[in-house]
Amino acid sequence: MRVHRAILASIALMAATAAFAQTHAPSHNGSAISQAERDAFRAQPRDAGAEELMALIRQTYPEDYLGFESEMITARKTGATQSDLNQRAFQFGSDIRRRVEPYLKQAPTPDLLGFVRRQAEAIDQMRVVSPRACYESVEFGGLSADAARTLTPTIAKRLSLEGEHRLKVALKGKASPVTRAAPSSADREAAKAAFLRAGGDAGWLEALSHGAPRQQSDAVRCQSALAYLNGLLSLPADQAARLAAL
Repeated sequence: MRVHRAILASIALMAATAAFAQTHAPSHNGSAISQAERDAFRAQPRDAGAEELMALIRQTYPEDYLGFESEMITARKTGATQSDLNQRAFQFGSDIRRRVEPYLKQAPTPDLLGFVRRQAEAIDQMRVVSPRACYESVEFGGLSADAARTLTPTIAKRLSLEGEHRLKVALKGKASPVTRAAPSSADREAAKAAFLRAGGDAGWLEALSHGAPRQQSDAVRCQSALAYLNGLLSLPADQAARLAAL
């Protein structure tokens, strides 16, 4: 089992959407960026509940963030469409996720499993308003742009907090990396049994394991996604951590 990839990309997308929904109209002078424009860009993610997450990204990867911010502000001023801006924001979030992923997997066991537990809680909350977003979080490693737009402000805020927590756990893994053995066959069998006990659908797991299309309903896919994480959390800590670090 692998830990579901978190939602940094989706949060960056939602933050950018909130930011540019309220900024000034495009102009043709994109060469200069004022401090006021930067301040406005950094303030707007609060509408998506992502202000603290984006601030943490800015603190952790200052040069990357500054380049992203400059590109977004300039693109808006020179007439980029909202679709173009969304795509760039989603790409930036994806790039950050890929950079922190190895460190997340090396985090100390209590932190790694605490992250998985919080993700399971977030998905459980999400399924009430968007079964699609619920299952995409596990099946596809994060939310698509379409699924992200189905979320309520409350859920979006919760996911922003999870993104912030993910980055903090990854930084712990970077500072104090833990080397883990690869999961054994026994580990994998235990994970499968735990998944089924948690109410997961066997056909869903088989399809996911082989990268095949899932034929189940949205509700079953969502329930199975949640069982995927809850099953892992029911295992002994060291075993669960080996599986979570896949």
